[in-house]
Amino acid sequence: MNYLRLLFAVGLLLHWMPTTEAQDLLRSFQTSAALDLAAPFAFDSTAQSKLYLRSAELKISGPSDHLFEGVLSLAAHEDEGSTTLEVHEATLGTSRLVPGMSFRVGKYFIPVGRLNRFHSHDWPFTTAPKVHREFLTPGIETSLLSEGANDLGIEASFLLPTSHYIEWTMGLTNGWCFGHCHTQGNAPPYPLHYGRLSTFFDLSTDEGLLLALSYMGRKSASGIATSLAAWEGTYKLRRNKTLIWLVQSEAMIETQKSSDSGRSNYFGFYLFAQRSFAEQWALGLRMDGFTQLNMRFSSTGEHRKDFDYAIVPSLSYLPSEFTTLRLSYLHEVDTTQGISDTFDRQVQLQFIWILGSHPAHEF
Repeated sequence: MNYLRLLFAVGLLLHWMPTTEAQDLLRSFQTSAALDLAAPFAFDSTAQSKLYLRSAELKISGPSDHLFEGVLSLAAHEDEGSTTLEVHEATLGTSRLVPGMSFRVGKYFIPVGRLNRFHSHDWPFTTAPKVHREFLTPGIETSLLSEGANDLGIEASFLLPTSHYIEWTMGLTNGWCFGHCHTQGNAPPYPLHYGRLSTFFDLSTDEGLLLALSYMGRKSASGIATSLAAWEGTYKLRRNKTLIWLVQSEAMIETQKSSDSGRSNYFGFYLFAQRSFAEQWALGLRMDGFTQLNMRFSSTGEHRKDFDYAIVPSLSYLPSEFTTLRLSYLHEVDTTQGISDTFDRQVQLQFIWILGSHPAHEF
């Protein structure tokens, strides 16, 4: 309810401001809303077969003066049977103080990998791949509700002085709680830290390729040290307003160390391709893989094979840039040597609705 009081206070402030000042301030704001609903029909866990409110978002952004701009994003989503309202983003930033440099401070999604930089209603598929869920949203109730890891911190980005576009981003965040959190957590030994190096290739007037490498390091209050390295690539071919081809992929490797459990190494990836076959229709296919590289039998210490995979075909209908209807099938299998395979098979319907001037994202 504190967020509702905040919005009420902003409304009172605008009401008592001189008319011209209030109108000028309101004109400079960009306001948008987004609704993301999903209905899975699960074959292996019937308890998941219901309509989910993945997110209902209200976003306000705009300049505070000639140098700085702000972003405030409030989102309500379903969590363990109840609806939770929280701040997804709240930042103050600028790109006008130093040429070729931008920075922001506040709460934001940590820019590691591709999916974690976007809200789930901007993803080209419904559910997050397992590599994203395991590394960036551990502890989530169901794969449908996975979005991303955000935190309070400070970030700076630098456009390198080269003839080719190269951008370096680095930042520090609190790191008290990571992943799916609704509590403050406990103080870590040092802040979460990350870096991202990205480049872009303008292949033609209709197509482009974005490549990036990123790294994140953190240590929890309980003493578990985590290092995550990620690669991402995105190719787009667009003619007029139609996205003809989209090819998107991420690969991540993570190492966890602790004095109690030793060292664990994990690797995961996904590859997604989407082809438009009409102005408003698109077919997509995603393939996922995830494994613990050094899993062993506790009794003998021998290497234990472990590989989880998924195949996710999808059909999207986009009557406009503000509405998306998506039908997809999730076929996810967890295979671990010595135990029976476990399955997660779902037919999923997704409904996305966007209202207002939705801010443009990076390629």
